[in-house]
Amino acid sequence: MLQALHLCPTDPAKIYVATPARFRGRLPNGIILKNCAKPRDVDFIEGIRAQSTDQAILSSQHIIMFDRLLEAVENAKGKGLLNDSQAHNTLKELYRND
Repeated sequence: MLQALHLCPTDPAKIYVATPARFRGRLPNGIILKNCAKPRDVDFIEGIRAQSTDQAILSSQHIIMFDRLLEAVENAKGKGLLNDSQAHNTLKELYRND
């Protein structure tokens, strides 16, 4: 999500795909499937369901540097993907978990 929207530099060695449904197929190398409950907030990127921008930023805390996540919040706000309240709450949560 962060790469698709050009919110911060990323170079993932792995791509995580979340799904609420069971999947038994074979995945290409580098794709990791994560089972999850149905997402609360869903955005769409070119017609494909995706995590909401704020949740994508917060869920990336363990794999992306803190400074880049701060940059992602500012870029998302600048692009109109986060409103002032969402940006404030996302930053608050990032600092809480740092």
